Amino acid sequence: MEIIFDYSEKINISNTFIKYSSVVAGVAAVFIAVMLYIGLLPSNRIYAYIDVDLNTNWQLMVDKNNKVIDIKINDSNSKFLIEDLNYKSKPLDKVLVDMVEKLNQNGIIDLSSKNKALITTCLNKDEMKDDNQGYKNLESSFRKIKDELLNRNIETYFLRAESKDRKLAADSNISVGRYSIYKNSIEKGINIDLEKLKQNNINEILEKVDIGSELNMDNSNTDQSNQSLIPMDDGKENKGDKKGNEHYNSEDIDL
Repeated sequence: MEIIFDYSEKINISNTFIKYSSVVAGVAAVFIAVMLYIGLLPSNRIYAYIDVDLNTNWQLMVDKNNKVIDIKINDSNSKFLIEDLNYKSKPLDKVLVDMVEKLNQNGIIDLSSKNKALITTCLNKDEMKDDNQGYKNLESSFRKIKDELLNRNIETYFLRAESKDRKLAADSNISVGRYSIYKNSIEKGINIDLEKLKQNNINEILEKVDIGSELNMDNSNTDQSNQSLIPMDDGKENKGDKKGNEHYNSEDIDL
């Protein structure tokens, strides 16, 4: 049997598929845009670099919500820190504490004795234009980190670094935190051996150099977090003269 259809009755399947595919794609694009806007989907935009010195060194990259985007291990012997670690889009404080626990499990630190950790923050100025807001965003995570590490016998010290410091630290093959100590020591007239600063245990360094352990991320006072960077003498603070014109020689801070 042969049935004849008029041309107007024929359906162009390919055109119909293209038509509806474009509609579906458009709806999906709008949905993704809305999800990104309200922050329900992870973003790969780095807002800050968090450098951690704790018998080894690593760097966490976080987004505007303090969720971890990526981790860079600067010590080849510490790659185990991110093995089987589910850190993508996880809160900064949770990931950092998990890494500290792995350090303890692998014998890199001993949580039964006192330890010191140096945490140095460098904002990504391309994403975070307002320093005050940038540090304010991080403050809640840092307070959690400070409390969690204190419960594990670790005293935490906080510093800030500029983008240029990250580059200079990389050029000098030193962590951002240790380079920040070096830079601020020199600015305050304190002679310090860069090579010893690279090699010595962070506990020993923080025993000799007082950078202050108080968590104060308020950026209204320029370089406030580093103003107490002075050498220590047998565990006692050396205030220098009261005029603020302190000058120290290499013997004051022999690492």
